[in-house]
Amino acid sequence: MKSIRRILFPVDFGARCIAAADQVTIWANQFMAEVVTLYVVDPRDFSNDPDRYADDFFEARPNLEKRAQDDLEFFCNQYLKNLTVWRIVSSGDTASQISSYAESEKTDLVMLPRDHQNIGSRFIGDSITGKVLETCSIAVWTSEHVKSQRAEVPKQILCALHIGDELSLDAENERLLETVNSVASCFGAEVTCLYIGDGNATSLPAIANRLAGVRHKIQAIGSLETTSGSVGSGIQKSASEHQADLIMVGRSRPGTLSYGAQASVLKIDHRAECPVLSIF
Repeated sequence: MKSIRRILFPVDFGARCIAAADQVTIWANQFMAEVVTLYVVDPRDFSNDPDRYADDFFEARPNLEKRAQDDLEFFCNQYLKNLTVWRIVSSGDTASQISSYAESEKTDLVMLPRDHQNIGSRFIGDSITGKVLETCSIAVWTSEHVKSQRAEVPKQILCALHIGDELSLDAENERLLETVNSVASCFGAEVTCLYIGDGNATSLPAIANRLAGVRHKIQAIGSLETTSGSVGSGIQKSASEHQADLIMVGRSRPGTLSYGAQASVLKIDHRAECPVLSIF
């Protein structure tokens, strides 16, 4: 991703989306990007048994979409002022619609605030954010704590790299570093690159040498760090020490070895005090 020209902002008119609108405005203004707002009329919001009441939903859908279009118009006029905004209302499964529109509208970034999903709710079903992280190839910005965060331009970025012998990881890191460089350059931010190992002391010097090759790819890099232990706690500790206001990580396909499995991204977001931007 060389630049961000179009941002997809899924909304549900809740408090977290209202809070996130300030963040969307900052990113859109900084990158001079247009914003695509999306509201999805989901059959599961209409009924707990959408298959049984499919005919009722089909009959009610035009009115539901019309009301949603009016609400979306109000939301954009109220919270996304002075931006170039497209307003889209669709119907279907929310996560699928978000991923589909992210691809079809050729967006460069999805900004998706979320609520925390506890362990019990995970047994019932995956979260919308989790599904989007697994199915969408577009960069996803997410934050569980957006209502308590100050909407400011990111100035300290923590980039967590996963280094291994797999070709897919090298390709993922290239995409991640390209995006980090673009974001850091646009915001005038300083970057800390972090590798968290498995505690094997003999491997850390070799990893440090490979990390050294990162320096020429990111103009704004401040430091390169290696440590060992839990990924979540390591990222949380480093983010706190550097007062990071944005964490950037890779997001590999499910089943591959990476920080980026969607469960890890959600855990990082849960523990962090700043938004997480993950790259597929």
